[in-house]
Amino acid sequence: MKKNKGITLIALVITIIVLLILAGVSIATLTGQNGILSKATTAEEESKKAQYKEALQIIGNGLRDEKILENLTVEEYMERYKEAIEEEISRKGTLEGARVVVKNPTTLRVITKEGYVYEITEDEVRYIGEQGKNPPPNLQEGDIAFKLNPSGYTNTNVTVEITVNIDIGKNMIQYSKDGTTWEKYSTAVTFEKNETIYARLINELDEIGGTATKPIDKIDKEDPNQATISFSPASIDTDTEITATVTQSDNGVSGVDMTKCKWVYTDSSTSLEKNEAKFTGGFFKENQTEIKAKITTPGTYYLHILTVDKAKNKTETVKGPITVKKAMAKVGEIVTGENKEYEKNGTAIIPVGFAIKPGCDDISKGLVISDVANDTEDTGNQFVWIAVADTVNYTNNVGKYPIYYTDVHTTGTVDYLPSGVTDEKTTVISAGGFYIARFETGTGLVSKKGIWPWTNITQADANSQAKNFIQNAHVKSALVSGVQWDLVMDFVNGKKDGTGQPFYTNTPSTTRHIGGANKGIRNSGSNAADFVCNIYDLEGNCTEYSIETGSNGTFPYGYSRGGCTEYYSEGWYRNMASVRWTATYGDKSWSHSFRMVLYVMK
Repeated sequence: MKKNKGITLIALVITIIVLLILAGVSIATLTGQNGILSKATTAEEESKKAQYKEALQIIGNGLRDEKILENLTVEEYMERYKEAIEEEISRKGTLEGARVVVKNPTTLRVITKEGYVYEITEDEVRYIGEQGKNPPPNLQEGDIAFKLNPSGYTNTNVTVEITVNIDIGKNMIQYSKDGTTWEKYSTAVTFEKNETIYARLINELDEIGGTATKPIDKIDKEDPNQATISFSPASIDTDTEITATVTQSDNGVSGVDMTKCKWVYTDSSTSLEKNEAKFTGGFFKENQTEIKAKITTPGTYYLHILTVDKAKNKTETVKGPITVKKAMAKVGEIVTGENKEYEKNGTAIIPVGFAIKPGCDDISKGLVISDVANDTEDTGNQFVWIAVADTVNYTNNVGKYPIYYTDVHTTGTVDYLPSGVTDEKTTVISAGGFYIARFETGTGLVSKKGIWPWTNITQADANSQAKNFIQNAHVKSALVSGVQWDLVMDFVNGKKDGTGQPFYTNTPSTTRHIGGANKGIRNSGSNAADFVCNIYDLEGNCTEYSIETGSNGTFPYGYSRGGCTEYYSEGWYRNMASVRWTATYGDKSWSHSFRMVLYVMK
């Protein structure tokens, strides 16, 4: 029988196993850590490293002669070294793709495209490592903290402290103000203006991690803008509230801090030098744009505004001048507080407690005041202003205005001046005038229209009662003096009476002596013909006591003024408004009344 020849199954298996063992040995030899391929790669890397080092050394060696010949400092030599390396990089030779890092003026680092790092000093080129093996971490939120001092708005520099909250190992913290130029962080960084601080980690091979940033945005060293100010109303007096509309703004980053802004009115435009203590008018409130104030002393004023921003920068704005006039009395309004002036064809002083009667406000025609506001119905006590210039001859006009009984000579006066008035002339001249009652004094001690005159009274009692009408710090009442009566005569003489006829004080007129029942006396203000410059009954009705006394050598007399209507057996008797009468001192008469005056106190 023929035998089969061939490989057995067992032999095949053994052969495969042997081949696999041989293959494993070969792969390990090629690819293992110490394999042929690994060793070949390492040899190639070492060769490149050596080439780079040699290229850098050659550049340095080429500069040594220049260093000696030109006596270069180390810093100058390293600067040329850097320039030569960069030039070689640009030629795209051995160093193509590399970059140069200046560590300090005497040390350079060159990082190749493969990440090989070489440190270069004046004397050597040294390979120090390969980037990418252990790069620094990126700084995430929570890994780093920036502490700003101060943290709020400020007009000073800001310092920033950097704290990293993770283990950074051998890595170093760097900072930058522009993201380009970096420095080692060792102590707080100072910022003089608003910028951004950048921070990162860097290792000894100049590998860098991701960058963290913090804006510095609250530095404001710019003063606020000048405020814009307008005033209303256009005419301002001591009774008027001034409204100043103020707009404050700031171009700086902080904005105006309204609650720190202040104001004050002064009589000078001179700067207050931003001294907060001098701005005593008050603080602004949030969103306040108006200042309301009342200046009680006439004069010229300036408004000073101190604008303060949230960084405490300050700007002073001065607006003015504004003229504050003395408050004038208003027609129909009772004067309060202090006596007030009024101007219309002259100047009068309206005392506290009185108002100008509407329609009777022309001083040249006889300005009338009343103790009732808007007294169009003549219900109040009324008086007429008699202006007296400081140049007037303040004496009795005896020669100008006649004495009826020529044998009686003036010997003195009753004690007529009210308390607080030491001299009639001085008080009248100081005020610029006085007030004469518009009407003869009526029963009940009034100066009102339509009231029966107060008669059957002695001169002494009339003097006493006249003082009782009003006495305060602003105005005082008294019995009329002969000088004051003469001044009234000067004021009304030749003016038109209530019928349109001239009123001559030295010439009697039958139309002013109306006669009739009750011996010719009527209620005050009844006769239009006996009305001149808003004053009634100067010529007719009663004769009126003045303060002078006299004597004929035998009997003492009291003086009275004005014409009257007296009943005698031969008929009605009439005389002129300016005449001086006498009556036995201490007598009472149905035909004698009196008229009050008001002294205005300044």
